[in-house]
Parts: sequence; structure tokens; C-alpha cells
Amino acid sequence: MLKYQITLILILIGCIAFVACERAQEALMPVMPDPEPEMMVDYTSWEHVVLAEPAGTTAHDAGERTIFFNEAAAMANKAGTEYSAGSMIYKEAMNADNTMITQIVSMTKTDDPMYADRGGWIYGAGGNPLSMEQSMGCDSCHVKAPNGKYVFVSLPTEDDDSDDMDDGTDDMDDGADDMDDGADDMDDGADDMDDGADDMDDGADDMDDGADDMDDGTDDMDDGTDDMDDGTDDMDDGADDMDDGADDTNGGADDTNGGADDTNGGADDTNGGAGNGNGA
Repeated sequence: MLKYQITLILILIGCIAFVACERAQEALMPVMPDPEPEMMVDYTSWEHVVLAEPAGTTAHDAGERTIFFNEAAAMANKAGTEYSAGSMIYKEAMNADNTMITQIVSMTKTDDPMYADRGGWIYGAGGNPLSMEQSMGCDSCHVKAPNGKYVFVSLPTEDDDSDDMDDGTDDMDDGADDMDDGADDMDDGADDMDDGADDMDDGADDMDDGADDMDDGTDDMDDGTDDMDDGTDDMDDGADDMDDGADDTNGGADDTNGGADDTNGGADDTNGGAGNGNGA
């Protein structure tokens, strides 16, 4: 029994020592200030402008940047006047392939004299303000902005919108003219197709006429061949007739020579008879 009591006492002493040590450490720890209140606001409905990938700077990520202006900041930006206290500007930076927001930084204008040498701007990141030391790089960059306003970006103004509308109207007019020209070209093309179809029909007719002429020419050639054959036959017949005439001529000559012979024989007979008479 005594053994268990001693064990219990030792356990209690250990617990008391552990708690006392923890409290001693807490007492020795320095007092840390409370974290700064978050500054993140719903800025997504503010006026904004989207910029392409930046060139020549590594201050933020390499993708597109969208800069949002609250009402006070937007009015000052468009008017080109000084930004009043309460002006807020938020910037979203994308990664290189513009698939993810990698940074959200902010600038808030204040009239606190502590920020007077920074144009009154408090820089922030991720919805929380940055200390003076943390934002030295931000200030050294933005102090180079034109007109000493610490802001590089300009929102489109009403004049810009008007010019854009005029340009859009001109583009629409040009588009309408182009459509009219296209319609005219289509009509001309349709006429050309009709003319081509007519030409093809004429060509087909000419081909038919040519085929008929070729058939007629073939028939004429056949007729000429027949005439040449007939002429050859006639020439052969003429040659035969000439041969027959020659034979007839030769036969007549023979008959003539025979008659002469007969005549000469008669004369001889007559002369013989006369001789006989004279002898009597």
C-alpha cells in the first residue's frame, strides 16, 4: 500500500513541475504585437483594365495583370487629378501561361503623415499591409510613375470610349460596304457562271455541228472515192474501147489490103484476057 502511495506522490510532483515549467516559459516569451487587420476587400466589381505580359520587370509574375480601381481612385485616374485618401488600387498577377492568379497586391491612399514621403500610399500583399521595410521595393518602383502619382496605369476615359465607339461605327460601316461589295461580287460571279454555262452550251452545239460536218466530210470522201473508182473503171473501159478500135482499125486495113489484092488480081485477069484476044 505504501508503495502505491509513493508512486502517486511522485506522479503528482512530476505534473506540478511540468505545469510550472510551461508557465515559466510563457512568462519569459516576448510579447508579440497583434497581427495587422486584413485589408482584402471585394474589389472584383471595380473598374479595371487588363494589361498584357509585362516587359522588362520582375516585380510580379510573368503573366497578364488586371488592375482594379475603387470609385475614388477611378475618378482621380480618369480626371488626371491627385488621388484622395481612401483611394484603393488592387492588382492581380497571373502566372506565365495565364492559368492561375499568383499574386494580389494593393495600394491604399492615406493622409497619415507617416506615409507622406511615399506619396501617401500604403502597399499591401495578399490583403494585408506591408511594413515600411517590406514595401521599400514597391515604393522605389512606383515613385518612378509619371506626374508623381505613383500609378503607372490609366483607365480608359469617356473620350476614349467615344473614340472607340466612333471607330466601331466606322468598322461597322466598312463591314457593311464590304458585305455589299461581296454581294456584288457574288452577283458578278453568278453572271459569269451563267455566261460560262451559255458558252458551254454553245461549245456543245459547235461540237455537234463539227461532228455533223465531220460526218458530212466523211461521206463526201466516200463519194469521192466511189467517183474515183468509177473514173478508174471508165478509164479501163476507155482503154478497152481503144484496144477494140485499134483491133477494128487493123481489121479494116486488112480488109482494104485484101480488096486491093482482089482488085489487082482482077486486073491481072483482065490483062490476061486481053492478051488472049490479041493472040486470036
